[in-house]
Amino acid sequence: MGERMKPGVGFFSIARMLTGMVFAVSGFLKLVAAPDDFLRSVLSYRILSGTPAVVLARGLPWAELCLGVFLALGLWTDFALLTLWIFVTAFSIAVFLAMFRGISIEGCGCFGPKMSALPLSMTLTLDAALWFTFLLLCMRLSETHRFTLDRKF
Repeated sequence: MGERMKPGVGFFSIARMLTGMVFAVSGFLKLVAAPDDFLRSVLSYRILSGTPAVVLARGLPWAELCLGVFLALGLWTDFALLTLWIFVTAFSIAVFLAMFRGISIEGCGCFGPKMSALPLSMTLTLDAALWFTFLLLCMRLSETHRFTLDRKF
């Protein structure tokens, strides 16, 4: 008889795919928005300015889109997982610093200008949920790697 799946094993693959899709959609929505919309969001945190802000605003949406697709498909899974976890950590720190410094930010910029009207406290809560999802996925890598393209190559 074939190998039986343990209960809950599919959960980690589904969590990996959904988390990847969140980032793919986030990157896509930023890319289809007006070019300066995400730059305004980056500047609103008052952490970066000038060329570093422009580079981040132009590059991050592409990185989110590509890494999100990789994670959802399970291609270069470990790299995509770790890199996106670093992104979430850095963004959580930026949101926390904005809240701590009392900076008023209309929208986080996470999903482009039209879908980013969450207050920073809610954004931080969602980031924490994503952060712990990444932690779980890393803690259960063997289950996270089920149903990936990595296993096919």
